[in-house]
Amino acid sequence: MFRRDCFKPNCATTLFNQRDSARLRDNVLAKVPKNAQAEVKADYWAIFDLPEDAQPGPDAVAKAQAKIDSFATRWRDSYPAAVRCLLDDRDSLTVYLRFPREHWTRVRHSNFISNAPSARRAAGSR
Repeated sequence: MFRRDCFKPNCATTLFNQRDSARLRDNVLAKVPKNAQAEVKADYWAIFDLPEDAQPGPDAVAKAQAKIDSFATRWRDSYPAAVRCLLDDRDSLTVYLRFPREHWTRVRHSNFISNAPSARRAAGSR
């Protein structure tokens, strides 16, 4: 059950495109040398460590976007392709923050298309 106050006024006409943060992490790390991946990975996951008092909605999205900007500032000179990959998906990474806090982990780590039974059957037949 979702609270209505977490959505935009026209929620019936708004589609949310949530990006699976673990898959994006893999894409970002693929553009970083092995010897620096641990540090970049730690900074990537720090983006999603929001304070307990962060309220779902614009407040939480703004805090996460600020952390994405900090990540980009720190790594853009060393790994521009990795930063570009992150910045291309920045809006879809924070969609889950519009939902109630108790749903954040579930929505953030979900890729409902690839978790669908038909997708699993197709992957198993390869």
